Amino acid sequence: MATFWLVHDPKTPPRADYVIVLGAKVTSAGPSRTLRRRLNTALAYANQQPFGPLFILSGGRGNDEPQTEAAAMAKYLHAHRVPFDQMLLEENSTSTTTNFKYSKLLIKANWRGPKPPIILVVTSNYHLARSILLARQHHLSVIGLGSQTTISSLFPAMIREIAALLLQFKWTLILIWFLAAIFCHLILN
Repeated sequence: MATFWLVHDPKTPPRADYVIVLGAKVTSAGPSRTLRRRLNTALAYANQQPFGPLFILSGGRGNDEPQTEAAAMAKYLHAHRVPFDQMLLEENSTSTTTNFKYSKLLIKANWRGPKPPIILVVTSNYHLARSILLARQHHLSVIGLGSQTTISSLFPAMIREIAALLLQFKWTLILIWFLAAIFCHLILN
């Protein structure tokens, strides 16, 4: 059984110029189940479009990975009939923040349109909110599309996302806590 929240954003564009697929674990057998779900979501989206978007496959190589996440994604998409010239590989990132940092550079070097490009980011549904926040911190206006997450994977993934959000917004949270403490002190005294 899988979750369905955040799977389909009602603002998903009918056409996107770029589809950024965020990486996940790669093993010697290829993309993990999580990464395959992300890729299948991106493929399903692209197959509904009259003109195929350009895929930005974003993910470097972890210490325990046999190849970059971007290279594994490219092989998977190519096996599913996506030509290599429809893919840009971003192989330097090591986090969601750097996924967007380096993907933005690829878009900037590649985009030739008169208007800003329409960018869709595909990741797991539990990871979507934080990913959109991080993209916007890099001045990338994106729309998100989340892939499903199995119930067995959801709890540990949500704990990891909450921890990451707390770390990302620690100074904001510390400031809120500090102001709340001052406010409580003033009211109680």
